[in-house]
Amino acid sequence: MLHPRYWLTWFGLGVLWLLVQLPYSTAAKAGRVFLAVCPSRF
Repeated sequence: MLHPRYWLTWFGLGVLWLLVQLPYSTAAKAGRVFLAVCPSRF
């Protein structure tokens, strides 16, 4: 599982884990920033 092929997957899981650890208000702000940077097409 430490093969370079999986590094991006582990990085993504690490980022998601860090986001889950944030307080709700901080996560909500991060979500608003994310939506401003990557607007949805819906």
